[in-house]
Amino acid sequence: MSEWNEELTALSDGYAAKVEENAYFQACSEVLQLRAEIERLQAERRWIPVSERLPEYGHAVLIMTTTSVVPRIGVHSPTIPQWATTDGLYYHGNTYSLVTHWQEMTRPDAS
Repeated sequence: MSEWNEELTALSDGYAAKVEENAYFQACSEVLQLRAEIERLQAERRWIPVSERLPEYGHAVLIMTTTSVVPRIGVHSPTIPQWATTDGLYYHGNTYSLVTHWQEMTRPDAS
């Protein structure tokens, strides 16, 4: 009977180690997935330098200038070139280069 108990204990210990190992690998896999999601969200919400690229024509975005304390909502027009803001400011000519960065505006969830 004791031999039977020893064999069961050995099997049980081996099974427990496999379960523990599997849980560790599952946790590692989840961490990697979460890191990828964080990187995706950071890239999606980053401030884009105007020297890197400009937003689509007529597409409202958040803009920051060298004199901004808070972002403004603005639209870029490549034909002039100028930025027009919803609060009535225009950045063109000498002031065009004041706009340094822009960011897509996020839409609230429908829920």
